[in-house]
Amino acid sequence: MLSCIYDVIELRAMNALTNRVQTYLQALGLPTSDVRQWQGQKKLPYYLQDAFDFGEIEVAGRDIVLALDKRGIVAPAREIRNRLDAVEAVAQRRAVYVASALASYQRQRLIKQRVPFIVPGNQVYLPEIGVVLDERTRARQVVATDPITIAPAAQAMLIRLLLDPMRLKEWQAVQVGIDLGYTPMTVTRAVRELVGAGLLDAHMTGRFQYVALKGLHAEVWRRAKPLLRTPIHRMEWMLSTPQANNRVRLAGLSALAEHTLLAEPRMPIYAMTRADWKQLQPPKNERVPAGSDDAYVIQVWNYSPTLQGEGKTVDPLSLILSLGEHHDERVQAAINELKEQLPW
Repeated sequence: MLSCIYDVIELRAMNALTNRVQTYLQALGLPTSDVRQWQGQKKLPYYLQDAFDFGEIEVAGRDIVLALDKRGIVAPAREIRNRLDAVEAVAQRRAVYVASALASYQRQRLIKQRVPFIVPGNQVYLPEIGVVLDERTRARQVVATDPITIAPAAQAMLIRLLLDPMRLKEWQAVQVGIDLGYTPMTVTRAVRELVGAGLLDAHMTGRFQYVALKGLHAEVWRRAKPLLRTPIHRMEWMLSTPQANNRVRLAGLSALAEHTLLAEPRMPIYAMTRADWKQLQPPKNERVPAGSDDAYVIQVWNYSPTLQGEGKTVDPLSLILSLGEHHDERVQAAINELKEQLPW
């Protein structure tokens, strides 16, 4: 009986917090759906189910999972980052930390860890959809917006189609998703994003959805570029090389050197997914501070670095995105050389 009473109290508290989230975001002028209970929470480890209640919401056209802190005791920022990584590995979309209150220093530490969060009525930090609002600008209701980008799953799907060696006119969407390891729901969202961005056309034939590039490859890539972002989620440094397998690829300047005349960096750079990094779990004495000269660099990616199938390196399009606007003239020349090798 007491258990049922506590469950009812907890559900009411969750509903109150989710309602505050929705009201707050709408008050900022953001297109926001109703908050729904996220069914995927049943697939999570118990420690995550104990720490959070979960909802799902669409904000500015992006589907996100809300991780609502139900303990009231805010964990360290890095621990919250690791918990959200675990949620995102299951959800295959961005997870956002929600708390009813945060101290100023706690918010700053979350921002330093790039942890997206919402404190209803106080602060919202959603950099990937271009929304950052803090208590200093709250009175003026200022929302700082960056160019809208597409989600990592949609970006991976588009790059996979652009680099398909078969050069098909259209693809069965669900099969592309299977090749990428995405659920049908994730594929549906990715297609919706890419169609909405004017990069793909989609149609149903029987029970299956088919997609096609909306234009020539070079033209689609040119239009897509402003919507795409670096695949790098974060960087790690290790004293030993990661164990070789088909999911770990040369990345960064190491990959660029493989395809151009650029000299190889002294220490190799590798890319792997967040799931593979978690599985690797190098001992603490193998991990070193950022920027160490005698360490292997690990780029932890938001999507698979193996979009092009077999090979030693990451795909050329993701490589270009990961290098950004490099200021070294030799590197920039090598990037231009790589662009000339693109298959269109």
